[in-house]
Amino acid sequence: MTIEFCAVDKSYGHRVVLRNVTASVAGRAAITGANGTGKSTLLGMAATILRPTDGTITIAGHDTRSAATSARQALGFAPQMPSLYPDLTPLEHIGWWRRLHHVGSTPDDCLANLAAAGLRLVADRPTRQLSAGQRQRLSLCLAMAHNPEVLLLDEPFTWLDANGVAWLQDALAARTGTTLMAVQDYASVAGLCERHLHLGATGLEEK
Repeated sequence: MTIEFCAVDKSYGHRVVLRNVTASVAGRAAITGANGTGKSTLLGMAATILRPTDGTITIAGHDTRSAATSARQALGFAPQMPSLYPDLTPLEHIGWWRRLHHVGSTPDDCLANLAAAGLRLVADRPTRQLSAGQRQRLSLCLAMAHNPEVLLLDEPFTWLDANGVAWLQDALAARTGTTLMAVQDYASVAGLCERHLHLGATGLEEK
């Protein structure tokens, strides 16, 4: 399953953020680029949260504009800043997410997801009481809970301790489908990725 970017532009008024981004991504790939080059914007558009100013993006064959619902069902997305409900517990989050994506959502299913991410002991604690690292693990856990065809991760290793890094590396290595992540340092994920893409003033280029 692939992500296709075709002549994608993004502007806010007169400020151009991305221009003419064209790429086809399959397997495991990482995007690098200086701060402000638009990595988060590009992933946000692929995740259907933002709309391109021009051009098209398809997720597993689904156009993110004309078939946004199908695209969302095919993908998982963990943004740079976890977007969670502070009053829900991790167990409630994962149950809701799995039901939304029509996969098993029994307590055992949900607890297995949380246990793998090292969150079993805080499964019934309101999310507002979790540490930054625990919230990051929960966000990543949600993104992967339905085994999406396409996984989008924005700075996924931020806030994670050594155990969290090891869990995420193992989870990504075991995944099938396509994974695209934005990172600052490609060397930190080189062992996980098959491709290195760099986002700069001239667009997305193979490194």
